[in-house]
Amino acid sequence: MNEREFKQRVLPLSNRLYSICHRMLGNQHEAKDCLQDVFIKLWTNRQSLSEVKSIEAYCFTITRNSCLDRLRLRKNTIDIDTVADLDGSLIENPEHNLDDSRMYLLNKALTKLPELHQIVFNLRDIERLEFDEIAERMSTTPEHARVLLSRARKKIKEIIEQELVRNRLAYE
Repeated sequence: MNEREFKQRVLPLSNRLYSICHRMLGNQHEAKDCLQDVFIKLWTNRQSLSEVKSIEAYCFTITRNSCLDRLRLRKNTIDIDTVADLDGSLIENPEHNLDDSRMYLLNKALTKLPELHQIVFNLRDIERLEFDEIAERMSTTPEHARVLLSRARKKIKEIIEQELVRNRLAYE
């Protein structure tokens, strides 16, 4: 893929890719940094992009994986703002920690899904696309996209339930 093709096919996706980053990371600056990293990866691997069946789906997958990598790194670090606020505000606001736990479980479950399920889940539940649009992007029917989404959600539920049981057993 040359520079002109890259500009025509990849760069127009930037708003949607940013949207994924922002939703997953919850921080405007980190989302922009992540998107920058995604475009660097895509540009570096632009020669192999011509072999990719669906550039959009590939870009969404790369973006999601980059966000997940950042979330994993974030889990192992302490934010300076959090340290500055250790006057009890985290204890007073347990919803913050609960949301982080839910996001962690969801992201963990997503990584265990087959790629098609990940893609359809991202397109429907993160990008908020209609089934007709999803079917068009994935070169399938809207009914098949619905089936894939249903299977993805069912599998996510099973994985999260297993993880919650495993965590409960570990604390007992």
